[in-house]
Amino acid sequence: MSSVEQSIQLQIQDIAAVKQSFVDAVMERQPTTLWWLVDDSQNIIYENRVKGTSILAIDQNVTAVNIASIYSDWFSLQNAYFSQDQPIPGVSSLKQAIETYYRWRVSQYFNDIMSVSGGQGISPPYVFPYPDSNLFSYDGTTWTKGTGPVDLTVTGPGILGVIPVGADTTAADTLSITAVYPDSPGSPISTVILPSVAVPSASPAGVAVPVGRQALTAAYTLTDGVIAVASTLGFKVGAPVVIAENTPGSNLALPVIKFEVAEVAVMTGASLTLRQPTPSGATTPFPNGLKNQYTTAAFVYPLFKDVTAVTGGGTDELQIGFYPDYPQGFVDVVSIVVPQVMGQDLDTKEGTDSESSSPSPHPSLPPPPLHSRSPQPSLPPKSPVSPSSPKSPSSPSSPRHPPDH
Repeated sequence: MSSVEQSIQLQIQDIAAVKQSFVDAVMERQPTTLWWLVDDSQNIIYENRVKGTSILAIDQNVTAVNIASIYSDWFSLQNAYFSQDQPIPGVSSLKQAIETYYRWRVSQYFNDIMSVSGGQGISPPYVFPYPDSNLFSYDGTTWTKGTGPVDLTVTGPGILGVIPVGADTTAADTLSITAVYPDSPGSPISTVILPSVAVPSASPAGVAVPVGRQALTAAYTLTDGVIAVASTLGFKVGAPVVIAENTPGSNLALPVIKFEVAEVAVMTGASLTLRQPTPSGATTPFPNGLKNQYTTAAFVYPLFKDVTAVTGGGTDELQIGFYPDYPQGFVDVVSIVVPQVMGQDLDTKEGTDSESSSPSPHPSLPPPPLHSRSPQPSLPPKSPVSPSSPKSPSSPSSPRHPPDH
């Protein structure tokens, strides 16, 4: 991986981290709007001057976390590099570099910004969804369906994890999960009952147990896309996967992620043949092959759009959800699919040390926890005064009306 490739990757993660931090902060706001605070001044003259469509527009932009304008120049500079300096033959934009050369998946948070600032977002197969721990929840007795499925018109499918809500105090929990593959060219939507997922005894709270991932059993050093794995259960021909490996050390003194999104072309009992994902509407898939070479430290992850049924479990509370291909504000990039705040690095193989000597790019800002995008409880809303109908100073108790939109 070149230093430029790594630098761009880390900048993308930084932008996603900023967006996610804003989203989390807005979800925690109390009260939820500036309008509410202005209205609470109990000063009629002040309210009539300040409260109106402008303050409502500010609140709407804050609620939507509209910070894309901050990064307009960043996207222009990246596109200028690819179009004018032409480091990659045939690639003239950041979007094209990500989709056709790097083969990365970017955070949906990043893509929200790129869709506005960059003029055009990354295509859904190269986007991973917002973290969401509420696809299914278990209260120690009953499994309950929550969110899902992901909207494949704006993002790709996600990596699944089982997350203990509290510290595991019982024996290992064994689950049977029915997941839904995304639709793909020549491969209609279908469901699969995944191999039994074991949540180990004494699993720490908030640490996701990955669903369906397989370690490479031999190094991949060729160009034919054939990777050796212990089992192909949970994978499907035509369905997308992510293959990832931590590669510590770089000339930027920051961790490195070596990863790419791929599609299963051929499947045998002990191998997967991978290729670049087939574009929507294409009738001919890409040739078999991967961009990078990988060692036995790499993992391959199946991707899903939803979970439709879960059975099993003991008395511990559990959640099932999507978690990121890589964390925002990470400490150890080997945790490509789990925010470091969740407690440990799931991309480090069992029996190895998950600690990293590499510093966090945001040492004073730990990444936020995995969360649902459901809004947080807020103060009861007030009914805004119409901007066209100011209060009368002599009538402080005059009724309030909905604002103009």
